[in-house]
Amino acid sequence: MNIAIFTVIKDELDYLDDFLKYHTQMGIDIFVFEDVFSHSHLSITEKYDNVYLHSIMELYSEEEIDELIRKREEKIPCQTEFINKGLKYIHSLNTYDWCWLIDVDEYITSSEPLEAILSRFKDYEAILVYWRNYGASERLYKPIYDRPIWELYTEPCKYEQYSDLKYYKITKFFFNMKKWKSQHKYFIHNAARNCVKAD
Repeated sequence: MNIAIFTVIKDELDYLDDFLKYHTQMGIDIFVFEDVFSHSHLSITEKYDNVYLHSIMELYSEEEIDELIRKREEKIPCQTEFINKGLKYIHSLNTYDWCWLIDVDEYITSSEPLEAILSRFKDYEAILVYWRNYGASERLYKPIYDRPIWELYTEPCKYEQYSDLKYYKITKFFFNMKKWKSQHKYFIHNAARNCVKAD
């Protein structure tokens, strides 16, 4: 079973190496797309054989690039269109069975092999996996990243404050590339404020 991660980054030098090390050891291929105006991450990604670094602008036609740059200059969110263009790209490779959309501060954890889990959902277009949000792990400031990030953030959010509840039932998508339909529009998170069409 071939599994890919699609992620878009902008100036993520603090997190990226740990993220790649963790997930490549699971046998996952990772497609890293740098956002417009991002610093280069090549010095990190080139250490890994199954990590592929691109510019997000590669997913846009020449006619679309000026509009994309305008949006990013004005700090207009583009996550939804990045996701849909990214899924189309991964699907076009005709190599992967599943693709996960996550950020580089998010980690896939499971008590059993991913292949065993995903094989039970081979007839479904996508599955949703709940976040377990670790927040600041009771810190006021970011720690020095002198060891793997999963050793620094160990206290899950307790959702005791009303402001935390918006994270309680947020999920991330794992897409079946054999069932994916390009006409559908997907969002990075599934929560009360957005939805996914999957009929």
